[in-house]
Amino acid sequence: MDDEFLNYLLGNETSRKKFTYNFGEERNSELMKKLDEIETMIRQLVKAVPYDERKNNSPTVLCEQILRNEYVIVESEKVNKNLHPLLFILSLDDNKVLVSFKDTIDLLQLLFEKYGDKIEDKLPKRLLPLFLLLRKMGLIYFDHESKSYKFIK
Repeated sequence: MDDEFLNYLLGNETSRKKFTYNFGEERNSELMKKLDEIETMIRQLVKAVPYDERKNNSPTVLCEQILRNEYVIVESEKVNKNLHPLLFILSLDDNKVLVSFKDTIDLLQLLFEKYGDKIEDKLPKRLLPLFLLLRKMGLIYFDHESKSYKFIK
């Protein structure tokens, strides 16, 4: 029976007919009809949401992009601020936000304190693009009193 059921699930039509004939009781046929209805509804739901929207709104996709690039700049309506507690979200303008991991920002702040004004030479290459972007956009500044970079609050 297990082979017949497995073939049925995999879509082998001859096994499907054989399975329904072997278990053609009224209750089983009702169950099969309900399963077919559920399958049809699921297919309609999947077709209703475009593939791009399913792919791009997933939190895991956003995290994978951040892991690759250290940060992501996206439209603010695509990111929920309560999406994940470990994400750092910084508004750039009315409709764009910078998204990174809080650990990355904390590491950057630690390196600011440790290396002071020599941060550009000592900064790991992976963090350099994020540092340059933050400095270029005016989101960090060099404090001459403490001789280190600081985030604008």
